[in-house]
Amino acid sequence: GHLYHATTSFTSFQEHLGLLPDARRPSKFKYEVSCDDPVAESFFVDVWQNTARSNMLIYEEVFRTYPTDNVETFEEFEKWTGQMPLAEYSPQQAQEKLRDLNGTLVEFPLNFLCKANLTPGITSKEGLVPNAVFT
Repeated sequence: GHLYHATTSFTSFQEHLGLLPDARRPSKFKYEVSCDDPVAESFFVDVWQNTARSNMLIYEEVFRTYPTDNVETFEEFEKWTGQMPLAEYSPQQAQEKLRDLNGTLVEFPLNFLCKANLTPGITSKEGLVPNAVFT
């Protein structure tokens, strides 16, 4: 019951942070990380959110990943995807950056295409269906 759930959650936190003993690429935190109290601000902000942000920034720089909060319009999307990722023009430097990843955790981009008009055109099959169907 409760103990199994707590153990599973604890293991899941460790896995996402790259802290499990058999991790493919173990994390290299500059301090000891404890997942004992995942709701503590010292864990959630200082470890979880900071790790997610750091990993996200590395992936964006190395691979120009998307969705990303750096892209709020289709024009910005064209510009973002038109720029060559670090992995293509400097593979050695990209490898060095990837060594700074801790686990697999990344931030979820909440503002991707937030200023873009995503309404389908009236002549498309999606445009013929009432908007209420999609909400």
